[in-house]
Amino acid sequence: MPARDSSCATLRTRYLEGGVERGVKDYQLCRGEGADDVYIDEGGGVRLTARWIGDALVSPFKYNTRLLIATTRVRGDVMEEEILTVDDQPAVTGVRPLVPRGIQRLELHRVSAPR
Repeated sequence: MPARDSSCATLRTRYLEGGVERGVKDYQLCRGEGADDVYIDEGGGVRLTARWIGDALVSPFKYNTRLLIATTRVRGDVMEEEILTVDDQPAVTGVRPLVPRGIQRLELHRVSAPR
């Protein structure tokens, strides 16, 4: 997590399928002005607001007809991320059950920068 205002840390995600790398994408975890101003810069003008809730960095967002809730925790040199995907439904009065579509789990391991 960036400790200074107006700073970012790069998160590189490698997408594997059957043990074969299918793609690599870099994200930026950024701190704006103050410790509560945190966002994830996905590139292409997409910035997702994030907030610390307890020991978890939570970033909810919508994509078309899906609601996604990304929850990230750091444990030692491993950052664990879980993304819950739910069908988005129109607002109602009272309780409305939502149908979970899937859950994605990622582990990001800290690596030393090349010297």
